[in-house]
Amino acid sequence: LNPVLYLDTEMDLELNSWRAAAGEAVINPWFLETGAWAKNRELIEKVEKSFKNYKDYIGKIYHKQCPNASINEILAIIRKWYFKKVGRGNPCLVVYDYLKITSDIDKNRQEWQQLGDKVSMLNEIGAELDIHIWSAGQQNRSAHINNQRNDDSTTVGGSDRINMYSCFNAIF
Repeated sequence: LNPVLYLDTEMDLELNSWRAAAGEAVINPWFLETGAWAKNRELIEKVEKSFKNYKDYIGKIYHKQCPNASINEILAIIRKWYFKKVGRGNPCLVVYDYLKITSDIDKNRQEWQQLGDKVSMLNEIGAELDIHIWSAGQQNRSAHINNQRNDDSTTVGGSDRINMYSCFNAIF
């Protein structure tokens, strides 16, 4: 497993840890958070089976909570982590959880322009460091018109520039 930096704009490490552990055990996070898993033999087996996989993640996944961090702060965090924890030329993955307007709001630019700039800057640092960067965004409400799904690139929310500057775009 290559190192992963998870830049989280919304949730803290504890909440993400519960979700990740539940995902690894393939159970609802509620069972872990409440301890109810320990009262069900089937869940005990799932949780105990997942424990042996955790050693593969030790020292490989880094979580940084960064709500309202500007894109320049995000780029600085990525560079510092990359050179300190990964090392030049080594593979890694950076996950910037959610494309949104943050504290770096420029009153002279529209939100859609700022979102495009953010994607472009993430793309540029990925190319500069030769690393992979994943992010997520929202779909417009127009993705569901008259009870019909319209899952294509025209439904990406916020800015057409997200599509324009992304190296790859997928809808899940």
